[in-house]
Amino acid sequence: MAELKANMVEVQDDDEFQQLLSTFPNRPVVLRLGAPWCQHCKKMEQPFKEIGASFKEALFVSANVDKMETYGKDLRYTPTFSFYYNSRKVDEIIGVNAQRLRDHVWLHCDS
Repeated sequence: MAELKANMVEVQDDDEFQQLLSTFPNRPVVLRLGAPWCQHCKKMEQPFKEIGASFKEALFVSANVDKMETYGKDLRYTPTFSFYYNSRKVDEIIGVNAQRLRDHVWLHCDS
């Protein structure tokens, strides 16, 4: 599994992400699915990191959608932000809107 830095990590494939979900079952997980070629994804990199710094109780995971065969399946837009708890997807938002992302993270976290 990729190195966990504070509450931010990048996974390389579905197996790594599944292992991460299994390792932290009682922690909210925010998965950012993007791609290196996606300009919208690049715009959300910094806000994603800043929001992650504000919500330490959640785990913020980045992944390249092109390498996520299962979790990236049927994805229609990048970036997509998926929210997991107890290894189950509980919410999803798409697009470039840092305030909307912050609001959804707040909704799924205790603080």
